Amino acid sequence: MCKLNILPDSSTFPSLLKSVAQSSCVQLGKSIHCNAVQLGFTSDIYTNTALVSMYGVCQQPDDARQLFDESPERNVQDFRNHPTNPTSPCPVLMDGFFDLVISG
Repeated sequence: MCKLNILPDSSTFPSLLKSVAQSSCVQLGKSIHCNAVQLGFTSDIYTNTALVSMYGVCQQPDDARQLFDESPERNVQDFRNHPTNPTSPCPVLMDGFFDLVISG
């Protein structure tokens, strides 16, 4: 896309990140994350949710938790992917999960 001078849209990053998660290629995911930041897509809820999920699937719970905590907007999918949810792709200790639910 870059070589053809085609800019990504709001569906590009979630699709790429889902593929990265399925291949468990965390380095590629981090590179895509950098591109999303540079192009201003991290405030997009779908991109942010895909990033949290990708880091969770790739066994990077600290990165997933940081993204979740910094998310400007949260939805049901975010809580399903939350790193402290025992059914999420990256379960860790339940610290603070109920506080997040209560505080909305």
